[in-house]
Amino acid sequence: MTRDQLFARLKTVGKKAGREVLIKALTLWYTMIDSATPTRVKALIFGDLVYFISPIDAIPDPLPGIGFGDDLGVMVATLALFAAHIKKEHHEAAKRTVEHWLA
Repeated sequence: MTRDQLFARLKTVGKKAGREVLIKALTLWYTMIDSATPTRVKALIFGDLVYFISPIDAIPDPLPGIGFGDDLGVMVATLALFAAHIKKEHHEAAKRTVEHWLA
């Protein structure tokens, strides 16, 4: 998965998924690309993000109201598990990117 693949997917589903899902996904992205993040953490975040952009999903994304619930749940669990590795800068960069996309 490249940055362009993830960002294209996020832009496509942004209005359906909502700001919260976008910020969480991008916070994970910025954490993953940080050179200070341990490799094992990067690998698990990568898996989470691949699940998010994958067409194979536990709950189909087009379902109104619940389609992104599983994606959000996985991201919340990953964010909680790796909270010690998530910097304020990661979250701020995610928020800036989302604001730019949704402006």
